[in-house]
Amino acid sequence: MSNKMTREELYDLMWSKTATEIAKEFGVSGTAIAKICQRYDIPRPPMGHWNKVKAGKSVHHRPLIQRSPGMSDEITIGGGRYSYGYGRTSDEELATSNPEQPVFEDEMGNVRSRVKKLIKKIQVENNLERPHRLLRHYIEEDEERLQKFMKSGSSWDAPLFDDPIEQRRLKIISALFTATEQNGFKPYISGKEARSLGIKVHDQEMPFSLDATSQSPNHWGEISIRTRGGSSKLILSLGSQHQTLEPKVTWEDHGQSLVENKLREILIEIIVLAEQHYRDRCQHRYEWAVEAKAEAIESIRKKKEEEERLERERIIQLEQARVDRLLHGAAALKQANEIREYVRSVSERYTADPDITSPKHFEAWANWAHAQADRIDPVVGGLFLDAMVDGASP
Repeated sequence: MSNKMTREELYDLMWSKTATEIAKEFGVSGTAIAKICQRYDIPRPPMGHWNKVKAGKSVHHRPLIQRSPGMSDEITIGGGRYSYGYGRTSDEELATSNPEQPVFEDEMGNVRSRVKKLIKKIQVENNLERPHRLLRHYIEEDEERLQKFMKSGSSWDAPLFDDPIEQRRLKIISALFTATEQNGFKPYISGKEARSLGIKVHDQEMPFSLDATSQSPNHWGEISIRTRGGSSKLILSLGSQHQTLEPKVTWEDHGQSLVENKLREILIEIIVLAEQHYRDRCQHRYEWAVEAKAEAIESIRKKKEEEERLERERIIQLEQARVDRLLHGAAALKQANEIREYVRSVSERYTADPDITSPKHFEAWANWAHAQADRIDPVVGGLFLDAMVDGASP
């Protein structure tokens, strides 16, 4: 079972109860609570805080700092790694929900100003002697390839990153990744040729590419050193190979203005766009919730309308069944009376002509005939009342 709350709600909780009490309440460890607070910049009471509270001493509450760009304001506690909440929300719950328009502390212009103050100039090193930690294994593996190539001379053993443009590319990535981590964000890189790049700005993943301006994917949509083309100019584009931003955000070499000189601007833009993406998602969720509520209300209305229609049909069917039983009873009474009239007429004929049959046989027949009339007569035993009983047999 997961629990969702805002940063402010968790902050208030952290300063109203001990971490042990909160952890027990949510079924997690105290360490998990501490990590969540660290991840979402939520200050916790210092050591000895609750002893002072218990002793009646005054305590200082550290204020909740402003949400960092790209950081979610919604926090999930508990639920496990694979707890995604597949259960469908019912129409009744959606219809009574109250979607809230997302409100943010400041305008995007203020966010950009904050980020500009945060990010300092980014310097690209002249060599790769001290690369970012995520690039070390690429460089080490390339050195091993070079040693093999020098022995074998085979193109299969040739290093991947020894040409000038690849060296330059790695230096730029190293500088950008180093600045990223210095400012509290997480870079990532993958692929044999280091073509999958990105920066995780808190809860927002911001992929980007850095390649030659002549890079052109093959017919499978793949990019590599082989598809790089002959240009020595570089271009950095925000978005992934399969997902580009609209409008497209890029920086490329123009004369003496190189990508290296624009890294501070690039990192600022990545962080600001991460915040914008977060806000866009919040707005999208809000719009979805409003739409889902309207659809749920309409679904409930249609369901109620259909139930009312079926109920009307049921009542009509019940009334028709009652009338059918009433008519069946009337027909049965008529048949019973016809039998009795028939017995009376035969009795008159038998009185006039006793030689028709023996008294014993006539009496047996008359008793049997009257019994049959009584059996089908709905008045006998009050069976005619069954016409009003729903579900009764005719």
